[in-house]
Amino acid sequence: MPRSRVDRNRIKNDQTRATAHPARVKIMELIAKVPGHTLEAEPLAEALTTTFPALNPDYTRPPQVAYHVARLRDAKLLPT
Repeated sequence: MPRSRVDRNRIKNDQTRATAHPARVKIMELIAKVPGHTLEAEPLAEALTTTFPALNPDYTRPPQVAYHVARLRDAKLLPT
């Protein structure tokens, strides 16, 4: 069954909101650079810190990274 127009708009809005945060943008960039990179919070946080040293350190703490990954998954931008 095809998705309704309302569903497509909702998903698009969710994706727009999800990618509005700089940490989420960097997570997406990192995943694009290294396909198959783990989405576990601790290794991903370490990779973000080394790959993007200018990123606010508060955004690269493992609990924050886990939260951002969850929001990206909710928006269907990362696999579950």
